[in-house]
Amino acid sequence: MRKCKTHSYLALFLTLSLVLAPGLSALGASSVDPKVQDNELVISTFNEQGETSNIQVLTHLRAFGSGVATITEDQNFKTSSVRNLYGKEKLSVKDNKLSVNVNIDDSGYGDVYYMSDLDKSDIAKVKMPVSVKVSYYLDGQKTEASKLAGKSGHIKIVTELENLTGVKKSLDYKNSKGEMVKTEAEVFTPYVVSLSGWEFDNKLFSHVVAPGVSGKSAEGVVVDVQGKSTVSWSVPLIPPAYPAAQYTTLEADGKNISLPSFKIAVVPVMPTTSAEDTLGTVQTSLSQLYSAFGQIEEGVGAPNKDASLLFGLTSLKEGLSELNGGIVSLGEKVKQLVRGVSNSSFDMTTFDATKGVDAKGNKPGVREAVKMGKAALDAQVLPAMEGQKQVLTGMEAAMGKPGTDLVQPAAATSLYNDVTFLNGLVGKAGTDPVQPSPSTSLYNDTAFLKGTIAKLLEGSPYASSVNDIIDKAMVPKITASGKIIGEAITPKIGGIGNNLSVLKSGGSLITPSGPVAFPASINTVQQGLKSLSGAMGQTDAGLGQISAGIGPIDANGQAVKVMVDGKPGTILYALSYFNSSIEGQVLPGLDQLIAGSSKIGTGSGQAKAGISAGLDKMLTAPAIISALKDNAAQADSFLGKPEGAKGTVAYVFQTPQISKQATVMNYGLGVIVLALIILFAVGRPTRVIKSVQDASLKV
Repeated sequence: MRKCKTHSYLALFLTLSLVLAPGLSALGASSVDPKVQDNELVISTFNEQGETSNIQVLTHLRAFGSGVATITEDQNFKTSSVRNLYGKEKLSVKDNKLSVNVNIDDSGYGDVYYMSDLDKSDIAKVKMPVSVKVSYYLDGQKTEASKLAGKSGHIKIVTELENLTGVKKSLDYKNSKGEMVKTEAEVFTPYVVSLSGWEFDNKLFSHVVAPGVSGKSAEGVVVDVQGKSTVSWSVPLIPPAYPAAQYTTLEADGKNISLPSFKIAVVPVMPTTSAEDTLGTVQTSLSQLYSAFGQIEEGVGAPNKDASLLFGLTSLKEGLSELNGGIVSLGEKVKQLVRGVSNSSFDMTTFDATKGVDAKGNKPGVREAVKMGKAALDAQVLPAMEGQKQVLTGMEAAMGKPGTDLVQPAAATSLYNDVTFLNGLVGKAGTDPVQPSPSTSLYNDTAFLKGTIAKLLEGSPYASSVNDIIDKAMVPKITASGKIIGEAITPKIGGIGNNLSVLKSGGSLITPSGPVAFPASINTVQQGLKSLSGAMGQTDAGLGQISAGIGPIDANGQAVKVMVDGKPGTILYALSYFNSSIEGQVLPGLDQLIAGSSKIGTGSGQAKAGISAGLDKMLTAPAIISALKDNAAQADSFLGKPEGAKGTVAYVFQTPQISKQATVMNYGLGVIVLALIILFAVGRPTRVIKSVQDASLKV
């Protein structure tokens, strides 16, 4: 039985020594050899409600020198009992002062191990440097530890840990400019909590996990060995490197639950200086990063800062906004233009020329006006011109002209023929009279009548009267009529006939002042109107192409969507598309780009501030580390230590055993074993002091 216990103690010793001894030994190191080493292990036991029900302090005193050393110490708390665990040295406590005589052998030191129980009345006065709180859950419901015994279900054990030693301190350090400055910081005593060797019997538990949350909860290491799942955590409570408050979580599925007492060790540690060794390199890198963020911030600039990204983007946005405004204005002008070019709502069939609108009040566009003009030209003017030509042709034929054979006047003969024929019937002097006939002239017949009458009245007193009537009355009239016809009427009729021909087909007009060229003949005007009609047709087609190119407008005055080969097919839709793209995509995109750039600039500024603060914090690291070391060195006693002694103190918190058949003896024995192991680990001397001036010196 003793051999089995020895093996168990050895295994536990090796495990805890690997976890705890390095940190505690570091705290035990000193440049001055102590005459007394005082190592304390404070053991707190939790009851079923998670409250501290008992506190024991296992003390290992080691005196260096020779002979007998009398050691005394003032104790901070009242004790109900003190007992020597291994030796025969007598311990006496009076008025909270302990004294013991330590025999120093040839090895140069002597050891005393004793256990002190705090008086129950003083437990409430104790303020532990680290708060430890253990909570139990079964199937999601919080419960007391004892109520888990024999149950089955999903268990969760949450251990809340918090370093309570933080105090404000004024620290002196060199800033980035090399100046000595002061800062106030909360400095803690550095502790590491070791939750080691929590064992779960695989026959009772499955799916054992110990999840963690970065920055809040340490993740445990689960090892399955020889039918047991062993879980361990190491939780540094060392601000600012690690949070002062953290927790651990263990979860498992259990049946007929039975748990041993779990041990939670709290050990002060000495912070390393590796951060100080690389401080210069990191500081240089951060300075370069600070400069880079400064350049980014400078490059991003501000909307009113020339030669910066935000200035350029803002100017671009303003320019695009102005361009978009111009596009909108241009679109409205083009709409007015398209309405002026062509009004699809206009009805030519109901056009009222006196009002200039159709029946619905729509005005014609240029294209509609051209169409109406061409329609009027083709339907009215050109036919009227053709009719005028026909009238002139008839008048020209009715007037007649020289160069045609004379015919008997009739309804179909020309005026020129009839006047010339009449002039021939009147006749003229200069020819001998012939026998009157239908073809002889009036002048010939009158002259022939005169000769006939003269022969008949020859010798008659009336002969002279008749001759006078014929010669003085009839012949002058006939001569004058012939002259009027030949010299006045006939030339006029010829002139009128010529001018009618000129009016119809062109040529020279006969005027009193002579012939005059006449270019505006009806024929010429008709050809011009035909050319105008053709040109108006081409104009209509061109206006149609212009109207189609500009594009239609819907009833709401908006451009109708027209796409050709995947692209806007009209000017109006292209302007509308461009406007929509600018308003719907480009400008919002620029706004996002400006906002993003602004965030980059702001972020760069914040990064600079953060880096600057980080540099300052980094530069405070040596001062903080020094303060941590001081705090760790001062955390060297709990119950008390001899004056001038070198001390160390560690803490163990133990949970109640959860079992229907828990044995108090095994429970207490486990505490003692753990205490002895820790004290042995922290109490090993770095070297032996061979001499002491007075072996009986009171320390």
